[in-house]
Amino acid sequence: MSGGQAAYWLEIFLIGVSLSMDAFAVSIALSTAEREKFGRYKILLTALFFGGFQAFMPLIGWAGGTLFGRIIQAYGRYVSAALLAGIGIKMIHDGGHEEHAAFCLRQLAVLAFATSIDA
Repeated sequence: MSGGQAAYWLEIFLIGVSLSMDAFAVSIALSTAEREKFGRYKILLTALFFGGFQAFMPLIGWAGGTLFGRIIQAYGRYVSAALLAGIGIKMIHDGGHEEHAAFCLRQLAVLAFATSIDA
């Protein structure tokens, strides 16, 4: 392998590591919140969810961009503004309430989706 190819593969590896740091941070937070109840089954389930979402979300994004590219190009800024406004309103609404959510598949799917959406 030549020096240029080695640098290319190193760059790909470092991009992959940097994109997975948010999933790593959320996994640590989950295991800390669950403490003693976070056993091997939950570790495996968390790894499968985060890894699966990290692997398939770029493919889903590519397919969606291919199918709906013109619509997104025309109305994308309005859709993204509405999504950000909705998220902001929900954050303000939920700001005064502190809840402890138990580990469940729905929560895990939402967290895996949220961490992989930016990748």
